[in-house]
Amino acid sequence: MDNQRKLERFKEFVQNCTLLDVNQLIVNKASELYVDLKRKGELIQDADILIAATAIVNDMGVVTDNIAHFSRIEELKIDNWLK
Repeated sequence: MDNQRKLERFKEFVQNCTLLDVNQLIVNKASELYVDLKRKGELIQDADILIAATAIVNDMGVVTDNIAHFSRIEELKIDNWLK
C-alpha cells in the first residue's frame, strides 16, 4: 500500500475516534509513571508513558501488542486483540 493510501486510511480511522486532549491531570500522571518506571529501571518510551497516563486518567484501557512495555505499568488495563 502506498503512503498516500495509508494516510487516507488513517484519516478515515481518526474520523471515527474520540480524540482526547492532554491536560494537566494526564501530564501529572505521566510524570508519576515516569518517576516510578525510572526508579525501577524499567523505563519505556515517553510516548507510551503518555498513552498509558491518558488511559489511566480517563479510566480506559490500552489495546496493544506491546505487552512487554505496557505491562510495566501495574494500574493500566491492557488488552491484546492479536492473541
